[in-house]
Amino acid sequence: MTELNLALANRLIDALFARAKEMGAKPLAAAVVVLADVAATVVVPRLAFGPLGAMGIHTNKNLAGVITLIALLLIGGSFFARRGLRTRALIIPVLLAGLLFLVLTKSKTSLGLLVLVAATFPALYLAINR
Repeated sequence: MTELNLALANRLIDALFARAKEMGAKPLAAAVVVLADVAATVVVPRLAFGPLGAMGIHTNKNLAGVITLIALLLIGGSFFARRGLRTRALIIPVLLAGLLFLVLTKSKTSLGLLVLVAATFPALYLAINR
């Protein structure tokens, strides 16, 4: 895949993200970004990996880490908000792919924040659902 094709793919992803955001489907838009990052690392690893870690469709590993962390928070919140088993079953692979991509970015700040959120989530969940 040439850099021109990658630029066109980025435009398509940006358009999809804008459309999903417009519809109010932020978790869906976040899932599109996560899946695009994972697809980029698989399809064009030469362009998706930098010297310090995976970048996916972003310009550097730290930006990729922050965006993936925010996407995982949105998708994870959607997992708990949805009641249907089928919907939750579709969300789990996207969460796992996002977690794998976040680890591949080697973005220490984003990984640390993810651990912090995971450690404090049970207490917050119990406090909210009292």
